[in-house]
Parts: sequence; structure tokens; C-alpha cells
Amino acid sequence: MLLKTKSPVLLPPGTCPVDLIEATYQVGVDRRAWLEGLVDASGALDHGLGVFGLLQHLANDELETVHVAAKGSDPTLALLERLGNLEIPFDHLAVGPLTHSGSMREEFTNVAATETFDAAVAGIGVRDAAAHMARLGNEWFLTLVAPSREAVVATPARRRRWSRMTTHLATGLRLRQRLSELGTVAELVFDAKGRALHVEPSALENHGTTRARMSQIADGVKAVERARGALRADDAELAMSLWTALIEGRWSLADRVDSDGKRFVLAFRNELGAPGPPELSPRERDVVAWAVGGASLKEIGYAMGLAISTVGEQLKRAMHKLRVTSRGELAAMWANMQAPMPAGDLAKVALEGREDVLAGLSEAELEVARRAACGESTARIAAARGTSESTVTNQLGAIYRKLNVSSKAELAALVGGVRGG
Repeated sequence: MLLKTKSPVLLPPGTCPVDLIEATYQVGVDRRAWLEGLVDASGALDHGLGVFGLLQHLANDELETVHVAAKGSDPTLALLERLGNLEIPFDHLAVGPLTHSGSMREEFTNVAATETFDAAVAGIGVRDAAAHMARLGNEWFLTLVAPSREAVVATPARRRRWSRMTTHLATGLRLRQRLSELGTVAELVFDAKGRALHVEPSALENHGTTRARMSQIADGVKAVERARGALRADDAELAMSLWTALIEGRWSLADRVDSDGKRFVLAFRNELGAPGPPELSPRERDVVAWAVGGASLKEIGYAMGLAISTVGEQLKRAMHKLRVTSRGELAAMWANMQAPMPAGDLAKVALEGREDVLAGLSEAELEVARRAACGESTARIAAARGTSESTVTNQLGAIYRKLNVSSKAELAALVGGVRGG
């Protein structure tokens, strides 16, 4: 499918990671202005050449770029223009992780298009680019791209930062869609000191928003206010850790400034609302949706604003209800569950076409990948193949590199729909 682009809006540079998080929850602007604000605040993602952002919508197998914004140097604009003329296979975006960051050159390698990417960057002073993608269902995709003169290397610290920032991007994208489709109103209103000023009746439904819970939400508001203060520049990592993507698994926070200059903090209902089997609770479905994309318990806790112990218990309960014993098994089952959904035609096609994705694997790696995707342990795979565990570990490492995944859960989400002959 062809990546269609429009003329970019050039913006001045941004700075701290919290700037981008803050921009993610702008609710009083249209989509174009929202994207421009994100790019303007994306200095923490910049590799020295600037950043461009794409807001895209997938319909009838056509990925249309609805809005584009850019800031930075000529190489950034040149890469944006050249990517617009490439035929890029996007089917894999409809399944798998809700967020994804990494080297764009590696991503092209995984779809057997390295030569195409090299041609796209030839002569413009770019070697690689970091791409940060957040998706909403199988329809909306938000991507921030930061070109680089060097190879993009995802160090542990960088990967952690990217994970947090893209989690906010996904949550903000969901909030914008919820506001535009449902006209959602703020369920809770606080002042900047965390004092509740207004509570909608809907905030009490099914959740029993008690005094204790209101205190926890207020603590969340105070944590965000702390992150937005001097801490954003003094200790960016701590500031990001304080500003979780949701508060108490339910609310996103946004600002409102009245005409008299008074600032209020609005709490909008914004759960993930993941589809899934009815035997799971809504919260369990949300936890599973993050887990099958390869998110750790800590990352899920950050995405949902829940304690790690709570996330672990929810995941354990969901796996028990679904009668699976590993994340790999869970991811394979979940991928198959999503395929028949009315809005998931592309996901179904993508699952049925995973053989192309696996084409770069050897026969041995293919068997190991399928067994691992079904949740088999390294020891069990080794026993079944009559080889050593170290050999299987090395094969899994090669498989992860070739498929650009980092866990059995991600592997299962990618290839779970493939069945052996």
C-alpha cells in the first residue's frame, strides 16, 4: 500500500520528555493542531536532525496520512518526502503491540525491504531513523520519526524512555478519539493542589468512588503536578515515572485554563476497552491486551496506573479463566480471538499471511518459533528437537533479531496465527 503524505507544517524545537507527555493530553485543539503540538514538544526524541509526525487512518486496506507535521533540518524533510513515495507493507501493524519503538532501518529489514530504505536515505545525510508508533485498534496510527546520521541503538535506558512516551501517545490518541466520538465530559475536576471540585455521577457507577479512592486519585493529580514542575528538568526519568498514563486504571488527566487564568485538572474516563471474551472483566481484558504485545508487568502498571502486584493478579486470573499457562499461549489465543471481529478484517488477513513474515527463518528456526509462540519452554523445545537448551536459546536470539521482537509474547502475537503443515 502507498504511504500518502501532505505538506508538513514546520515547527520550532521542543525539549524535555514531560513536554511531549503534556502535549499528548491537549484536549481543546483539533487533530492537526494536536499533532503539531506533539512534534513541537518532541525534542527528547530528536537525534539531531529533527522530528516529523504522521497521523494515519487505515480503511479498505489503504493507509491514508490524515495530517503530517515536521520540524528540523533538510534531511528530515527529505526523508519524509521520500518515504511518501515508497510502497510499504503495513499489514503487520494491525496486530501485535499497542506501541512500538525502534530502528526504522531494522523495521524495513524485517519486511525484506532494506534496499528500499537505503535508497530512500541515499544522499540526504541520513543513515537510520527512530520510529515511535502508537495505534488505536486497527484504524488509527500515530507515528513520530526522528532521523539520525548514525545507526539507532535501543539501549535499555532509551528503550524504557521510549516505552513510557509511546504509552502516553497511545493513551492520548485514545482520549482524542473518545472525545470526538462520544463527546465525553470530565468525570472529575480538581484544582492544581489535588482538591476535588466536581464529581460526575458516572464516576461513581460500578466503581464505588469512595473517599479512599478519591484520595488515591488526588494523589495521582499531585504526582502529575510534581512531574510538571521543576522536576521535569531536574530529573526527567523520575518525572516520567510519576506521570503514569492513567490514574487508577481509568482516568487521563488534562488541563483547562479559564478566562480568568485559573487552572483546573480534568479527569476523563479513558480505559483501553480492549475487546475479548466475556468471561474476562474489562480490566482483565485491558491487562491481557498489553501483555500479549510484550509489555512487562511494570510497563502495564505504568500504562494503567496500577500497582505491579495488581497487574500480576489480574493477568494470573485472566490466564486461569482462559486455561492457558504461559504468555506465549495467551498471545497466540488472543491473536486468534481478534481475527474474526467485524472490524478486524485486516488482522485476519495479516494472521493468515504470516508465512511471508517468517520467510527469512530457516526450517529449524521456523519450528522453534512456532513452538515458542505456543508457549513451550526452552527446555521442552530442546527435548522435542533432540538438541541442547543453549542451541535453542541461540536460535531464539536469531529469531528475535530477524522478526524484530524481544519476547515470546511478542513472537506469539506476530506468528500466533501460523500453523504448521
